[in-house]
Amino acid sequence: SEKLSWERGLTANIYWDAFVYALYARLDVGINYEKWIALDVNKYLSTHGLNASAATDLFNTLIEVPGQYAPYGYGLLTFENLHNDAKAELGIFYDEVKFNNCLLEHGWIALDRLEGYAADFIAEQKYIYNLK
Repeated sequence: SEKLSWERGLTANIYWDAFVYALYARLDVGINYEKWIALDVNKYLSTHGLNASAATDLFNTLIEVPGQYAPYGYGLLTFENLHNDAKAELGIFYDEVKFNNCLLEHGWIALDRLEGYAADFIAEQKYIYNLK
């Protein structure tokens, strides 16, 4: 099916956010675990086709707040995977509003518990719709 331009924009934004969080997480590990210096950040960005002009600023940010960005990226990708799994399992019976309610109704919880709630929701929906 054809996507409208705003749908394409939203999809691109989702992937961009995931990319940036993954990039920051990788740089954070490089800087704070592998002991990279700003030159290493510059080299990593350049090697991957990214503009390295912000390497020093990124280095300084990630030195000041180690571990700050990695959880956001991991959480974002976890939620994306949960949605993708639900869509694959439920097909045309996937209801994003119902699924979001399932994910959000428990408040702040560990991601592994959230994965369990998502699996229970999918199993319940498969039972309701008689899906194998």
